[in-house]
Amino acid sequence: MDFLFDKILNLRLGFLILSAFLFQFVSAQNVDTIKINLSHQVYDTVKVYDTIVKYDTVWIESKLKEIRLSASASGFLCTWRKYNDLISVQVNQRNFSAGLSVDFVFSKFAFSPGLFFTQFNEARKFGYSITELDSLINIQLVPQTYFIYDTTGVSLQILFHDSTYFDNGLMDSVTIVVADSVTTYQIDTTQVNYNDTVYSTVYDTIRNDTILARNFKYTYLEIPLILKYRIGEYKNFGFDVGTGFIAGFLIKSESYFFDVGENAVRAYAKTDTYKFLPSLWFSVGVSYSIGNKFLIRLEPYYNPGLRSIYKKTLPVIKIPDRYGLKFGLTYCF
Repeated sequence: MDFLFDKILNLRLGFLILSAFLFQFVSAQNVDTIKINLSHQVYDTVKVYDTIVKYDTVWIESKLKEIRLSASASGFLCTWRKYNDLISVQVNQRNFSAGLSVDFVFSKFAFSPGLFFTQFNEARKFGYSITELDSLINIQLVPQTYFIYDTTGVSLQILFHDSTYFDNGLMDSVTIVVADSVTTYQIDTTQVNYNDTVYSTVYDTIRNDTILARNFKYTYLEIPLILKYRIGEYKNFGFDVGTGFIAGFLIKSESYFFDVGENAVRAYAKTDTYKFLPSLWFSVGVSYSIGNKFLIRLEPYYNPGLRSIYKKTLPVIKIPDRYGLKFGLTYCF
């Protein structure tokens, strides 16, 4: 394509030179200037000085100044808006983001799309109490005594005694011997000793304070769309500000909650979490040039979330706000 363009350009220049010579031969003027639009980006100016022809080519400068490829990584802190969890307390967090971005640099502005791998990683401690009603059964032995009456048999005893009376007919006293029988019962008593068992129940309330640690992880593939404005340069340093939009797509999530009904810590299902997480981007960038091709870049940023990680069907709202420092190495094409 460039070869064909050069051929056309040479043919037009030849025509211009021939026209200039003819014009010199016919006209009495010493100098003439001809300006012809050869294409949308190239202008040729031909000046004729007697028999000397001078021409120059002027190119219109492209609006795209430079393309830069950057590899960067950042660690960030995260605070959760509208997240009200009295059961758990954050212990630590180790959040990071890493990826590639491309800067399309224009006059003062640069458009920077990219692809990043981002993970929220924090440890939380659950502190809760479990109250149980405990029962204790006491056993007491009480000694008891009772008697058992037993008969050993029946015996018959005959008793004799005299009975004297006066008989008027005989006019004499008469003595009669009388035999009387007496039945005797022999009764024996037996003492029985035993222990009586007495059961008593004692109720006690037991409260166990429980501490349980869990790791929360949210992993996203993020596509940033950032617009940067260059505010100044000083020697090898460059300064800019940026703003834009981050589109996050959920890869994996691990999170937990306290189940009041079961009095235990449960895991959220992946379906409880939104797959798309949008956020905004605000940053200040400082670049340092190493030669003509490389830049070292530091970029503090603030990245507020636009929606909760959890779906509206859950009573929990958890919106992430990130504060971080990005470090990157940029190659300039």
